[in-house]
Amino acid sequence: MSFRLRDTAHRDLVSLPAPASLLPDGLLGGAAPRREQQVLAEASLVARYGEEESPVRPDQIIAPRRREDVGQSLWQTFNVIQENLIRGGLDGRRQTADGRIRRSRTRPINGIDQNVGLNRALWTLAEGMQRLKSA
Repeated sequence: MSFRLRDTAHRDLVSLPAPASLLPDGLLGGAAPRREQQVLAEASLVARYGEEESPVRPDQIIAPRRREDVGQSLWQTFNVIQENLIRGGLDGRRQTADGRIRRSRTRPINGIDQNVGLNRALWTLAEGMQRLKSA
């Protein structure tokens, strides 16, 4: 029962919109061009997987799962990347030690420490992108 409650609470908290007053100026407004989305996605994959090869491509983690998430603001892009990296479930490919390509699926992040660390890194990346856009 506690697992069901925890999963429900997590789903509900993740789906809440962030109050605009807590967001840095400019994070909600303006479109993030496709190239900026790609750069944010590439840096996010490094934050998630380190220097090892990522099993997914940057364009996979900027693809929204729901039509409500479609949009090009930096905030929407940040949310989509965050959900895709934390929830996992994306189909990917990894190269084995002997050079063969093997299909894989990204795993969800279940540990609190890893979740908080990734969220901090993603937030820092989004703030950095916002500062670059406003400069």
